[in-house]
Amino acid sequence: MTSQKDRIREQVLRARQKQESDAPSSSAREEDDGIREQSAPPSSRKTPAPEVKAPTRTSKGTHTPRLRPVRKNVDLSPDLNRRFGDWQRDTAIELGLARVTAQDVLTELLIELLGDPLLSERIKERLHESVDQ
Repeated sequence: MTSQKDRIREQVLRARQKQESDAPSSSAREEDDGIREQSAPPSSRKTPAPEVKAPTRTSKGTHTPRLRPVRKNVDLSPDLNRRFGDWQRDTAIELGLARVTAQDVLTELLIELLGDPLLSERIKERLHESVDQ
């Protein structure tokens, strides 16, 4: 069983070997440039940093869309939390379900909010009123 250090070391060695095999030989470079390179002692040679290819941007402000669900946290007052829990339990009984989760309720509320312009306006008005108080 190899340790992670050993695997990383092997990857680095393979990358170096690939770079050396991809790079033109030093004699070919000398002929092309007409300049003779001085080779540094092996201990002072630095391994070039690997090239990182960043994704190209098509325009400003674009990014890759999220593929995983996004978590949102909500702080509720104790009274609102109690009333919401009561509503969830009553709704579960009414629908014949074991339970109705807050996740399900909030997801459906957001779908309704985003699909109904009248509801959206009512919520905006309530938000405006709550900010003024």
